[in-house]
Amino acid sequence: MSKVTVVITSCNRPDLLKKTIDSFLQYNTYPIHQWIISEDSGIPNVNSEIMKEHPEFTWIIAENRRGQINSIDEAYSHVTTDYVFHLEEDWETYRDGAILESINILETIPNVSAVMCRKHDPRVYHMSDNPPYLTCWGGWGYYSFNPGLRRMSDYSDFFGKSFAKFTNAKTTSGLQSERKINDFYREKGYRMALTPNPDGYLQHIGDNRHVENKNIKIGLCMIVKNESHIIHESLNATLPLIDTYCIVDTGSTDNTIEVIKTFYEKHGIQGEVHEREWKNFGHNRSEALQLCDNKMDYILVIDADDLITWTGDGKQQLINTLQYEPNVINFKIQQDALSYTRMQMFKANDGWKYHGVLHEYPGNGKQNIVVDCPSGMFMTSRRLGDRNKCTDKMKRDIAVLLKGVEDEPNNERYMFYLAQSYRDDGQVDKAVEWYTKRYEAGKWYEEKYISAYNITKLTGSKEWAWKAHECNPKRIECLVSYMSFCRMTNQFSRELLSMALYASTIQKPTDQHLFLENDVYDWKVWDELSIIAFYCGCKNLSKVVSEKLISENKAPPNQMERIKNNYKFSC
Repeated sequence: MSKVTVVITSCNRPDLLKKTIDSFLQYNTYPIHQWIISEDSGIPNVNSEIMKEHPEFTWIIAENRRGQINSIDEAYSHVTTDYVFHLEEDWETYRDGAILESINILETIPNVSAVMCRKHDPRVYHMSDNPPYLTCWGGWGYYSFNPGLRRMSDYSDFFGKSFAKFTNAKTTSGLQSERKINDFYREKGYRMALTPNPDGYLQHIGDNRHVENKNIKIGLCMIVKNESHIIHESLNATLPLIDTYCIVDTGSTDNTIEVIKTFYEKHGIQGEVHEREWKNFGHNRSEALQLCDNKMDYILVIDADDLITWTGDGKQQLINTLQYEPNVINFKIQQDALSYTRMQMFKANDGWKYHGVLHEYPGNGKQNIVVDCPSGMFMTSRRLGDRNKCTDKMKRDIAVLLKGVEDEPNNERYMFYLAQSYRDDGQVDKAVEWYTKRYEAGKWYEEKYISAYNITKLTGSKEWAWKAHECNPKRIECLVSYMSFCRMTNQFSRELLSMALYASTIQKPTDQHLFLENDVYDWKVWDELSIIAFYCGCKNLSKVVSEKLISENKAPPNQMERIKNNYKFSC
């Protein structure tokens, strides 16, 4: 049986360290040859009570803070086994089997650098299409000090028994050193593996008490014009998250600027309001980002009529999200029944600017580390700002986008949003024309999917419904739209029932998608199935599906009475 050492690095969090040790001892059944605890707080007696409980452990207590990498090197210098199970002091074990499963992977696949044993989390990493390798955001798929098993021979052969020397830890942070190790393994053709069970073996228990990044300065960035009627709501919503602000007014004729300054003076937040001439969204948003440089570490961008919502300590959750020093953070956007993700928080002094005269998008020309915002945090897009009060908004947008397409004939994004604008303006033929052009232009499959889906909605075309589904087989809005069209035009058939049964087998995607319609997956597909089944003579199926709709109660109240009546008819 292979010998294993448990190494735990710690820094002045004895309560979490105790939970980490106790939970591991409670669930692990694999024989542990050594326990080594490396405490880097520089506080001599910080773990004295735990040391009394476990005198058999090797305790390394630093006299002064050395940093994470030096603390790891010190611990690894005492290891005499082939394998190290590495932990930080904020990981709770809740299942047995991690070490044995990890050894089997390391002894079977030579180019695995480490086996991660944490619960699968799509915000961080998940199993790739080639198990047991994992897929991770931001290029962090090759090595990490997250909990898991690794070979001591790699530490000796590749790094000369010193991560600190290899990464020049005197001049780099622990995170930067970890990144260098990760990049080294990538260049050697190694990857991390993930234990197959998505429930994993350990969970993070230190989310609200991360020891780094406590001085990160988050600033609010907006472009505004005539928003005095609504802006106080977004200022209130973001107040607990920010330390400063940099807002650009592009020509207000109301008291928007006064409202902003008065609000922040009342709350003791220092910042700046700039006045700039309006040119276009890409130009003015880019200008606002540039004005934020050197005044904050991260820039939170939000529209004046939008809100941001979270549970718990939102500021600390954001700070924890920044522990891997990302260049940009994606936020989930909720707009009525639609949801999608968008880049809303940017690293300052990083070259970010917006591209496009309308429906602009950010970029900095770099290979970025991109992370998702904390779970449970999202923005609500409300469309209540000054621009949305204009009765001719769509016609103005169409004119801007037509000029954009004239200047850049191959710009797929302009094609897509021109089609969207024609649709919203009620010009169906023009919308179908430009959706077709966008579909035929190719490239991003999500815009292709939405284009084909909208042609389905506008024309009732079965061909376009399947074309959309082929673009993204994870999505069924297109199929449900066609089913709804057939129901409303009384075109019931066994073929339609087969489509409904097929669509009902596809679960709501959990990864990022453009304009995902949550209600389609939550209840609409089942509602269509129950009605189609009834009219195709399958009353028992209709009854069972109606029972599901009633018991889950996900449909809005104004639909539930009809659904209950449908159930009675099917009995």
